[in-house]
Amino acid sequence: MSRKISVGLSFCVLSRRLKEPHPVISLALLSTLILKIVEIIVKAIEGDFDAAASAEGALLMAEVALLAEAKPRQKQNVSPEEKSSFFSRLFFCWMNEVVRTGASRPLINEDLYPLAEKCTSHSLIEIFDREFQHQKTKQKSTEPTSLVWPFVRSQKKLIITITLSRMVADVVHYLNPLLLKQLIDYVSLKDQPLSFGICIALIMFLSAEIRSMLQNFQVSGMFKLAVYYQSTLQNAILKKPIEPLARFLNHAAVDIEIVIHSIPYLQNTWSVPFQVTLAMTMLWLTLGPPALAGVAVMALFIPLNIFTSKFVKRSQMAQMKAKDERTKLSNELYAWEESFEKKINELRAEEVRLLRNVCVLSRIVDVANAASPFLVAIASFSTFVLLNEPNALTPSVAFVALTIFNQLRQPMRMVANVINTLVQAMVSNKRLKEFMNEDELVRKVETSIGNAVVVREANLNWKGPDAPPVLKNITATVRTNQLVAIVGSVGGGKSSFLSALLDEMNLLSGRIKIGGTIAYVPQQSWIFNKSVKENILFGSPEDPTFYQDVIKSCQLESDLSRLDNGDDTLVGENGITLSGGQKARISLARAVYQDREIYLLDDTLSAVDAHVGHAIFENVIGPNGLLRHKTRLLVTHNLQYTRNVDRIYVIEDGQIVEQGTYDDLKTMGGPFQNLYEEFESKQSEKEKKDGDEENLIDGQVEGAALVKRKLTVDKIKDSDRPKDNKTGVETVQLGRVNKKRLRSLFLPRWDGSIRSAFFLFFMSHFAIMSLRSLWLSDWSNENAESKSNSNVTKISTEFRLAVYAGFGVCEILTLSCAFALLTLGTLRASYGLHAPLIRSLLRAPITFFDITPVGRIINRLSRDLDVIDKLQDSLRMLTQNLFNVVTIMVLLLPKVSMELLPSGLSRR
Repeated sequence: MSRKISVGLSFCVLSRRLKEPHPVISLALLSTLILKIVEIIVKAIEGDFDAAASAEGALLMAEVALLAEAKPRQKQNVSPEEKSSFFSRLFFCWMNEVVRTGASRPLINEDLYPLAEKCTSHSLIEIFDREFQHQKTKQKSTEPTSLVWPFVRSQKKLIITITLSRMVADVVHYLNPLLLKQLIDYVSLKDQPLSFGICIALIMFLSAEIRSMLQNFQVSGMFKLAVYYQSTLQNAILKKPIEPLARFLNHAAVDIEIVIHSIPYLQNTWSVPFQVTLAMTMLWLTLGPPALAGVAVMALFIPLNIFTSKFVKRSQMAQMKAKDERTKLSNELYAWEESFEKKINELRAEEVRLLRNVCVLSRIVDVANAASPFLVAIASFSTFVLLNEPNALTPSVAFVALTIFNQLRQPMRMVANVINTLVQAMVSNKRLKEFMNEDELVRKVETSIGNAVVVREANLNWKGPDAPPVLKNITATVRTNQLVAIVGSVGGGKSSFLSALLDEMNLLSGRIKIGGTIAYVPQQSWIFNKSVKENILFGSPEDPTFYQDVIKSCQLESDLSRLDNGDDTLVGENGITLSGGQKARISLARAVYQDREIYLLDDTLSAVDAHVGHAIFENVIGPNGLLRHKTRLLVTHNLQYTRNVDRIYVIEDGQIVEQGTYDDLKTMGGPFQNLYEEFESKQSEKEKKDGDEENLIDGQVEGAALVKRKLTVDKIKDSDRPKDNKTGVETVQLGRVNKKRLRSLFLPRWDGSIRSAFFLFFMSHFAIMSLRSLWLSDWSNENAESKSNSNVTKISTEFRLAVYAGFGVCEILTLSCAFALLTLGTLRASYGLHAPLIRSLLRAPITFFDITPVGRIINRLSRDLDVIDKLQDSLRMLTQNLFNVVTIMVLLLPKVSMELLPSGLSRR
């Protein structure tokens, strides 16, 4: 005993000196502990209590606990997973602190551990690039270089570990039927010691725990691989300059998502055949050739699952299109007229109809999969009793075979899902592989020395060398610090000219040179979901003086003064609604704050009011503005600004048809003069129209009211503003859903009769399932008794099979009725929740839309409603698991009570 204690202490001392205990040593220690616990329990049951063995077991348990909870010395802001022990990673003990924090309050970003160095995007893409280039160099064929094998080599240690974990978990899982056979034989024969039965029960328990532990480890590893692969692919795509942008976005958003979704299923490609092989071997040893009948029935469900899964996917795609149409229409209803309510409800009805198709097909598949154990059992047992002697179906045969069939059902069900998922993933991965192997675009824009922009006889287009040029024979020179106006008719090529300077077009011939860094303000302003200040700083360090100058010059002071939180106010999808002019000014302020050398301004002033535009031109863009020492290229349709520019380029039909100063072009009688005269004509017509509208308003009949609606924050009263206790952060309601609200919203649309019938049918289903198992138990017990006692009166095999089949049919019918009622109730709730929601939105005051972000409204009508639509699966799983537990308790409690009650009475 003293020797073992000294070995344990030496192990602890050695563990402290190592960075972490070796996994082999840790596994040996865990195995020793498990065997020691079994030994202690067996000896205690046999009445041979060993104090030394108990002390040794306690020491081993303490060592395992210390290793699992050990926290290595580490610096601040380092993930404990990096230095955690093998036990800690196996049992996820390194996450205990985060779990404890999450149990006491909602987690925030600061509560989470930083990523380990090997998990950062920089490390992942560096290793992947090295392996990818190595594969590309070594590859001799002309086929595109694979993306999978370089990633596999970069993560081979993790992949081997989780593969071995899954393999051991599968083997342990299929040991249970063998252990069950031993336990049934032990109970039937009654000639072996009690310790033998307890050992079998303990081993069954430990095998289930080991399988669960290894599966959790494997699932965690697969999701790690998915995140690693996603980060690697996204970084690789972002580093690859290629056209067009839409194709790039499609790869980055859609293809990567499909591939990543398939990664957790990849282990099933070998695990499913491996499990089927194990199960078939055990079934053959248990039933013999009749096992093939059950497997054949189970195989029939594979094409059913494949067909229905494809149909469900098509229905889901159609449902998503209907959802998009409804959401789009809801988003565009800024006037919220009641006439649109009917249209939106019609779209919702179509969406619910498609949802019904998905739900009905899904429930049919669920019923078929739930019926498969019974159908497999009836096929196998019928064949077995017909091919063997009548007494052959004993408990050890019946229940072991049933257990194997139940275990085999899960991998057989996964076949269809794995096939569909992998087929989609292979298509997307092929697209990504071809994309990554394409020749990268060579930068066409050269560096200019002296001038800011130099273009010489350039011909450019969007579609490649085989398409005609969009910009033809462009020649232009812009000197440093010049202000240049680019004008012309709509569609003439002005915006394309700026895109060419940004190196976004195909240069067919000629040269383009840029001398300096560029800031680009697009025609369509964009705002991301952060505060106003963060939108302007755009990741740059804050210079308070320059920042205030930018705010003032871009005419944002008055807007920010109306906001409770000023420039800390959240804008974007989940923030307040901004007008087009406000977005344009923030977008311009962002570009100005970046302090670049060349500014490309694509009709920036068209989105703001005339007087605001004049102020911005004077204070930012013009000769005396904030950008007076920068090179500025301004695309504009407002030709009054051309009076104050250094040079004007007129672009028509993709060609520069005229260039010069304002004074020169105004007197030449060319295209610019024609544009200017047309502009002045439109301005005079607009002024006249504005005057007529004012007279019309003044002449309104008495009692009429002019209602002006403006969906910006300009007109919001202070009393209507939401008061946030934390600036720039959207408040989130935490906790559980109020029971009263849940009842008022959901239950009235799923009336009591449907609920009662649903639970009644579900209860009947589990009751009949229990009766079927009891009938099989009685049948097999009768056969076992008849082997030892020939005087036992037996029920005919045909009657046994008929009753067993009858129970199975009733099972299927009751489950079908329960699922039908579940579908009916949840669909009613889905449709019933939407109608009053739309009705309330249509009748909401205009101030509601002023202070409520559009993104929040759209989320309620799309994502949150989608949660209600998908609640059916959650209710089904909850009810099934609940009734499973109740059924097991009802079956076990009487037996356990009968065994324990006499023991308790005898002790008294």
